[in-house]
Amino acid sequence: MRGSPPIQLFLLLLAFGLAGIVLSRLTRAESPVAKSAVKSTAPVTRVKARLRIEWAGKLEKLQILHEDRDLASKADLASESAEFKIELPDLKKGIELQISAKWPTGTPKTALSIEIEPDGHDSRSLLRWTEDASLEDILVFSW
Repeated sequence: MRGSPPIQLFLLLLAFGLAGIVLSRLTRAESPVAKSAVKSTAPVTRVKARLRIEWAGKLEKLQILHEDRDLASKADLASESAEFKIELPDLKKGIELQISAKWPTGTPKTALSIEIEPDGHDSRSLLRWTEDASLEDILVFSW
């Protein structure tokens, strides 16, 4: 014995309707207002860290920018190293530093080393060499 065609058609349309509702909820884009509200309410976790910079030769200029803030503004360029206590945002996304250094004209190949040691994390260091008397680079640290 065969089922009733109108009932079978109704059940088929009901199954497609339920599948359509589920798929539309899964593929619907979130509103930009909801995303920005979530970002602004989340607390920003700051981590205390030690920043150590070492260089060879006499520097004329040193700038280390993180979020438009110069971390090396108080560095004594007459010495060959500097150490600062800084605060960094949450380390899950990593830290990006923009480096700008200038040595006197005629300085041979030289190096600059940056080490970051956040509280509760391993230290990370990067070394950059330069052929001429200047260095422009972006360093990315991740934990």
